[in-house]
Amino acid sequence: MANPTLTPSRLKELLSYNRKTGLFKNLIHRGAKARKGTLAGVRDPLGYWRIQIDGKVYGGHRLAWFYMHGVWPEHFIDHINGNASDNRIENLRLASNSQNQANSKARATKSGVKGVRQVGARYRAKCHYKHLGYFDTAEAAHAAYLAHAVTVFGEFARGG
Repeated sequence: MANPTLTPSRLKELLSYNRKTGLFKNLIHRGAKARKGTLAGVRDPLGYWRIQIDGKVYGGHRLAWFYMHGVWPEHFIDHINGNASDNRIENLRLASNSQNQANSKARATKSGVKGVRQVGARYRAKCHYKHLGYFDTAEAAHAAYLAHAVTVFGEFARGG
């Protein structure tokens, strides 16, 4: 996931990073859509900032980490609050794939809550490939999911 060709000095030559807003601005004119002083990048359909540098597109969260720490993250960068466009350094942390997934929002299901799937008239709770049981309500199943998620994922556990 690292890119050995982009250096911290090259990044800081092209962009400034505001740690309070998590946004990048162009320091120089880099083309019609990247004029000096304008916000760098665009948001993709999932809300992630995508920024092109020297012909390569980077995730804004990964650039923020690189800008502040001077090293490429080896694996994933997790948005603590779950907001993919919030690249404030205080909202970013290193994560494994499973930690990153644990902090993701609920997928669209009939139950409407993470870790819960409606099966007939009952609700099945499942977390990290572990079946947690069937429950009469989505709320009860979700409570079981949350209790298990905290034991497995700790601070990365997200309820919905």
